Amino acid sequence: MKTSQTIVAIGATATLVLLQGCALTPRGLGDERAAMTAAGAEFRRGPNHADLPEPAGGDDWRTLLRRALLANGDVRASWFEWRAAVERVRGASAWPNTNISVGYSYLFSDESMKTFDRMSFSAGFDAMENLSYPGKTMAAGRVALSDARAAGERFRAAKFDVQRRVLDAWLDLALAAENARLAGEGAALTSIGRETATAAFETGGTQGSVFTASIASARTQDAAASALAEVAAAKAKLAALTAIARPEQIATPTRLPAPRQLPADASVLVAAVEDGPEIKGLAADRRSRKHEEDLARLQWIPDINPYAAVTGSIEQGVGAVIVLPTVIAEIQSGIAVAKAMRGAAASRLLQARRDRSGEVKAMLVMARNAERARRLLERQILPAAESASSTAASTYSVGRSGLAELVESRRLLIETRTEIAAAAIEREKTLAAIEQLLGADLETFTETNTLRVAAAGHRSSPDAAGQPLESPR
Repeated sequence: MKTSQTIVAIGATATLVLLQGCALTPRGLGDERAAMTAAGAEFRRGPNHADLPEPAGGDDWRTLLRRALLANGDVRASWFEWRAAVERVRGASAWPNTNISVGYSYLFSDESMKTFDRMSFSAGFDAMENLSYPGKTMAAGRVALSDARAAGERFRAAKFDVQRRVLDAWLDLALAAENARLAGEGAALTSIGRETATAAFETGGTQGSVFTASIASARTQDAAASALAEVAAAKAKLAALTAIARPEQIATPTRLPAPRQLPADASVLVAAVEDGPEIKGLAADRRSRKHEEDLARLQWIPDINPYAAVTGSIEQGVGAVIVLPTVIAEIQSGIAVAKAMRGAAASRLLQARRDRSGEVKAMLVMARNAERARRLLERQILPAAESASSTAASTYSVGRSGLAELVESRRLLIETRTEIAAAAIEREKTLAAIEQLLGADLETFTETNTLRVAAAGHRSSPDAAGQPLESPR
């Protein structure tokens, strides 16, 4: 009988030890870990600048964007923070949540006893930390998983923030390049006017005309120089974003970007705000606060600390210590705090939904207005300006009009092209801002050739060839 009692006590002790290392992980952790691992295929090690893709030319903004996403330190850091949050889930849901405490004592006595019978062995959980009721551990794991999902959305937000900054920088460069080309044409035109005025003065013209033409020429030369400086500044900004050592390595865009397509029903973009990284991140935060409230209420459940003890072949026993929740004020305070934080998270989510929905609606209005302005300029004003310039050139060549009329018609044409460039860039920048709020490329909603560079950051990763990626979750 004593042998069987000893076996039972030893078995109980072994069970306490074997329980260590278990984890009551919440459902969904595997999917989150898989998403994190897939998204971090290119972030586990530092970027090798020799392996970063090189753009094929000044108009290859897609390669510049991919290069920036691979090299950006903020994106890489946000992925590691996501990874840390995922790894934290297993620790939060680990059960038992306390260490095993093993004790030994030896009895000194004049009685005739066997050495083994003088020894006492005990095993139990650390008295400094109670063994939690498993439901509490499961609730803590759910809190950690929601926090991990929020971290994943912050990673997606970081990628689209970089995407917007790169697109804005490249669009600034494209606009500066177009303005530089137009400024060069204007400078050449006023230079001809100055030379003509000088020649006319030598044959009896007025000196005032020479001064006027010289001032106009100097101003356009200054505008051309400023435009070139803007090109250089835009390249410097883009080089920093794309980890290119020398800004002059970036080729100058040769044309304005083609207008990207909007979905036929733009209301789908407003609805898609619900899947944006900010909204989904706040929703995950609200769930986390809900689980925290559940965890706070579970503190009313007593904790039980089992133990086992053996004193040689004389005594074997198992028992448990019940820890009653007597810190009533502390538990009530914890529940009240968790409830208030849950309300704050819900309110923040509600307001974010309203704000982001309104922002997308306003941006769509601005994008459509810029599109309307460009269409008006290209279809009506530009043809008229080109006809006026052509007519002025014809009449000037036969002596039926003066140089002033020719210069004015050419200036009107250059101004029209400048306005077209500004409207085109404004529209594309607005669309990039919409993509940042949605956490998805516009092409996802138009079934056209999608970027899928930043969009896939949360649920997939690009392959070595840089092929299109899957859309975000």
